[in-house]
Amino acid sequence: MVNTIQACVTTILTILVVSAAATDPPATSIPTYTVTTILHEPYTMLNPKSTDSSTKYIGIVKDILDRISHILNVNFKFVHVGDNAFGRQINDSGNWTGMIGELLRKEADIAASALTVSAERAKKVHFSQMFTDTGLSILLKKPQKHAQSHNSASLPFCPFTVGIWASIIVAYIIVSLVLYVISRMNPEERAADRGEDHITICTAFFVTLSMLSLQGFRLTPTSLAGRTLVCFWWMFALVTVVMYTSSLTSMLFLKFPDVEDPLPFYTFEQMTKQTKIEYGTLMSGSTRHYFKTFPGATEKVINQYWNNRHDLLVSSIEEGVARVRNSNGDYAFVMESEMSYYLVAQTCDLAVTAGGENRAERSYAFACRPDIDICRQLDHAIIQMKENGELRPIMDKWISGPCGRYVDLSSPLHYVPPTMDAYMDVKHMDMTRFTVPLVAMAFGVILSALLAVVEIYRSKARGISRGSRVPMPEDKRGFSDSLDIDM
Repeated sequence: MVNTIQACVTTILTILVVSAAATDPPATSIPTYTVTTILHEPYTMLNPKSTDSSTKYIGIVKDILDRISHILNVNFKFVHVGDNAFGRQINDSGNWTGMIGELLRKEADIAASALTVSAERAKKVHFSQMFTDTGLSILLKKPQKHAQSHNSASLPFCPFTVGIWASIIVAYIIVSLVLYVISRMNPEERAADRGEDHITICTAFFVTLSMLSLQGFRLTPTSLAGRTLVCFWWMFALVTVVMYTSSLTSMLFLKFPDVEDPLPFYTFEQMTKQTKIEYGTLMSGSTRHYFKTFPGATEKVINQYWNNRHDLLVSSIEEGVARVRNSNGDYAFVMESEMSYYLVAQTCDLAVTAGGENRAERSYAFACRPDIDICRQLDHAIIQMKENGELRPIMDKWISGPCGRYVDLSSPLHYVPPTMDAYMDVKHMDMTRFTVPLVAMAFGVILSALLAVVEIYRSKARGISRGSRVPMPEDKRGFSDSLDIDM
């Protein structure tokens, strides 16, 4: 009897413990949120190596939510949207399609993909902090590469920059004028046998030009000021010729890299002003809606162009990309920038440009059911990732590819090809290297002018007038009359 009573008590206690364990959840349970998504490269894609539902999807959105799940200590369960749509309102019925509709029907907690934040959607659901933004760009066929060749007409002027050429011309004019003034005003400049000044204005310019080309000239100055000026000009000419020759020689034997032809246009405005290349976009979607509604002049021109050319509009991004690749460069496709960068990084025969313009700027964010506070938690996690610099590496990981990196492709100047002149900027002589000869020449002009003043004052003190012949002990015939010296 006692054993029977003990068995009954034990059974009752066991039942109570099991019931309590079944009714009370574990203290360590992690909340799980259902995420509705849609396939959209590179944000959400199917994983070809998937072995279970947790690894079914890959992409930017999957990586961001994986990181957020660790920050918030939550789980996310991904499901694909039933009607394969992002979400729009059906007329005035109040019903929504796509991922937004599933949130409103409480079939999912979060909508995550390349979902654009819009005022219409924000009236119905909550949006988190944006995790990336995008605009519009132009997808084109990449130009062919060709070998650069020398332009024989401009090559003689390439060794020096425009600033150096201008400096040489200015120095040539100043030295010629100073030489002429010294010859006219300095009494110690000896007259020729005909009683005339042997350095006229034309002669002065011819003397300096002949020395600049390293040619000799017999009618040289005889005064100390004139000879000082000529010596400095000789040194300036010698350095200039050596620098020009070395720079020109390096260019003649320089092997230029192959470069791409320029794109037919770089901005939307340039695109509208040409007629050779046709351009289109998706026949329905946010891009087409933007050009229909935005009041800008360029947008109106593009919208009118598409209104008259419905054959240029396509039904899918894949169709538009295929048309660009098969058009032999005669068709361009207007689409969202981030997606175009991804395509160009993966496909090496495509190019993208927006000319630095920021048209139709829009943000991508997560949408949440309005009756739960998960979006507020997502805000905190996304802000933390931005502060830690964790979002940019995820974008670089998925948008970069074998044909380019995201950081380069998203640069407005990435597809402005280097011209021959731009490449040669590294090779030719610039003003920095030409500063020393210019400073030395300026010093020579100033020194010769001061010596001329001293000689004029000294000659007046000795009573020597301009044009008088001044005998020189070391050269009684005069330096300019020497027949065996040819400068």
